[in-house]
Amino acid sequence: MNGWHVDVTHVVTGQAKVLRMEHGVEITGRIEQLRGDAGSPTIVAGFTDELGSPVVFDRNQVTTLTIGVNHYLNYNTKFQVNYQSDWFGNSLFTPTSRVGSTLQAGSRFRPKVLARVQLYF
Repeated sequence: MNGWHVDVTHVVTGQAKVLRMEHGVEITGRIEQLRGDAGSPTIVAGFTDELGSPVVFDRNQVTTLTIGVNHYLNYNTKFQVNYQSDWFGNSLFTPTSRVGSTLQAGSRFRPKVLARVQLYF
């Protein structure tokens, strides 16, 4: 397994970026990739494809892009909203490819919107 990520932030309301901000709005971005390589083809125990044949794993990857906005309400509270997109390298190993013990071709793209309230104490 190996991976990497790059994060970028910018406080659009002009404050200096610190862990516990009194107030402010920040835009954020992140791109990351995680790669798995078995080194040689390996049978995935307990799973078959749609034809009933064993599923073989060799390598896979997922790349994720996140774009978001953070709103610092006070020193202790931050509200976050993110749009996130995942791109999978192998259609048999995605969140939508499993049906029981059968792996079928799933969507290689998965978008989502995430929201979070973060409290500092």
